[in-house]
Amino acid sequence: MRTLLSKSMLVLYAIISLAFFVSCSSEDGIGVVPVTGVKINHPTLSSVEGDVDTLVVTVLPMDATNRSVVWSSSDNSVAKVNKGGVVSSISAGEAIISVTTDDGEMIGRSVVTVSKDVIPLTGIKIDQTTLSLEEGGDAATLLAIFTPKNTTERDVTWSSSDETLAVVDEVGVVTPLNDGEVVITVTAKDKSKSGNCIVTITPKYVPVIGVKIDPSLLVLIEGGEPKSIVAVFTPENASNKNLTWSISDKTVATIDELGVVTPLKAGEAVITVVTGDRVKRATCDVTVIVPTVVELGGNSYVTVERSGAKIDHNRGLISWVDAKSVISTYFYMHEAGTFDLDIEAQGHSEITVKCGDKAYNVKVDSDEFTRFGVGTFTVEKPGYVCVDLQGVSAASGNFGQVKALLVGAKGKMTYVHDFENYWGRRGPSVHMKYNLPAEDVEWFYNEVTVPKEGETMSSYYMAAGFGEGYFGMQYNSGTERRVLFSLWSPYVTDKPGDIPEEYRIVLKKKGRDVYIGEFGNEGSGGQSYLRYNWTAGETYKFLMQVHPDGNGNTIYTAYFFATDDNEWRLIASFMRPKTDTWYTNSHSFLENFSPEQGYLTREVKFSNQWAHSVSGQWIRLKNATFTHDATASAGVRLDFAGGVLDNGSFYLKMGGFFNETTKGYTNFISTYEGVKPDVDFDFLETIK
Repeated sequence: MRTLLSKSMLVLYAIISLAFFVSCSSEDGIGVVPVTGVKINHPTLSSVEGDVDTLVVTVLPMDATNRSVVWSSSDNSVAKVNKGGVVSSISAGEAIISVTTDDGEMIGRSVVTVSKDVIPLTGIKIDQTTLSLEEGGDAATLLAIFTPKNTTERDVTWSSSDETLAVVDEVGVVTPLNDGEVVITVTAKDKSKSGNCIVTITPKYVPVIGVKIDPSLLVLIEGGEPKSIVAVFTPENASNKNLTWSISDKTVATIDELGVVTPLKAGEAVITVVTGDRVKRATCDVTVIVPTVVELGGNSYVTVERSGAKIDHNRGLISWVDAKSVISTYFYMHEAGTFDLDIEAQGHSEITVKCGDKAYNVKVDSDEFTRFGVGTFTVEKPGYVCVDLQGVSAASGNFGQVKALLVGAKGKMTYVHDFENYWGRRGPSVHMKYNLPAEDVEWFYNEVTVPKEGETMSSYYMAAGFGEGYFGMQYNSGTERRVLFSLWSPYVTDKPGDIPEEYRIVLKKKGRDVYIGEFGNEGSGGQSYLRYNWTAGETYKFLMQVHPDGNGNTIYTAYFFATDDNEWRLIASFMRPKTDTWYTNSHSFLENFSPEQGYLTREVKFSNQWAHSVSGQWIRLKNATFTHDATASAGVRLDFAGGVLDNGSFYLKMGGFFNETTKGYTNFISTYEGVKPDVDFDFLETIK
């Protein structure tokens, strides 16, 4: 009895659990995918009495849980259908075969036309020969048109020539995917007949959100080359990219429908662009300026292959015969930004014009000086700009003559103009003037070091200057260096031969191997030099004496300490007539004496300056004033500097178009206490 009861309870528990499980699965819908639609592969079907055809049903979605269907016929005397979709044609007439899903009672239909005999197909076409759809837009249905209309051969297939653009299903529904043109084809079962429809898929309409002009600021040269600006749309794939351009002042510049701006005269104007839908607009500020004429005669150098071209101070670039030659022109821009560049040239050649990492090829083709457009360059920050010219090809072996660069830039520019080109190309000379003590001074001592980075040919590193002359080291050529001592005559002239006898410099004594002569062109007087192969990085000592002889004349004597021989060497001793003075205007200077070398930087250090008074005391000179020459004062060159280094040495730097500049008449103080010179004056008198 207990066993039977236990078994009954277990069965009851299982039935309740199963009922609970089934209820949860079906009523709550957990894991069930409902049916959303149904379709039949042949919406229409033509048949002949006695034929058997099969209809295929598709239940949507493909993963629907309940895929059961029921088939039926509207007229079984015409056509019957079994539960598998097999249609039997009975007699002539028309019947509708339906399929109904169990889930949702979705219905699909096929119209079946039964004929007594086969009516052959003679032609087929599509109801539309052309069709326009939008990319990603709604689908459209194409219909097959049969000839004759009552043909029993109605089985067809649909196809697309490019399924990346559009696809078509078995009933002629065309779905557009991407813009382009595609051909949809319907083909009879025996493939003997077909019809086409050309489908054009237009891009999806994308509205304009915004527009801007690139660049938003435009600088052009008066009478120069036109320049194009562009409108940038947001988004980039906006559908309507039609534009209307306009300018506020047509006397300053004009703009065409393609955005090409032609400069006319100096002035300012605003360019406006309006989008085709008249909704968005943008502006660009245009400035047309008179170009700055940078003449090559005062601002250019042959920096590579110097034998292949020449800079003439009046005519500019001439004798340009070597394609390897590079001609560099320098000017200082006080504002960052862009600049337009033209060149004034004559000849028949092609040349490259380069600035920074940007280059343009320019064809020069004129027997007269003509303006040729180059292009636009960008300057990232204020400072010196270098424009290089190099030949590409020349009809007669000569690349022609270039007179000037025409620079269209906003803001101030510094370059050599309204100044002697010779001096401008040499670059600014710079000086360090030492403050002498109040008592009379007879001797001046200085130590000079040319750093390796400052060692440049055609340089004068002048160490011991005085009121009437100077004494220092020169780098004269690849094979010669000198220690030079010069003394001006009191008679002012640039021609030594014009000096009267009573004003001539008189040699009193000269050192061994020292050349004695005269100099001119920058005043005139006596000159002496020792050919001595001094070395960059080494420190050299200079000692200069100025002593009045009591008869209205003054004796000037220069000594140089030759480190190779570890001895003081006499350079020369000169008498300057009609002069009665002790040491005055103690100074050093740095200069370039070749206009062809003005693009190279020079630098020198001066340390341990001492004055020896007539009372016999060595006095340390720690105060100095930086000055410069007329080239710097005229403001045509800005590459000059001087000051005091961390080790207490004074320094001078010039040339090479560096961007640092020291203001003239700036005072500097050395923190170096110095080492008193160990000089035996009695011994110096014995040096020959």
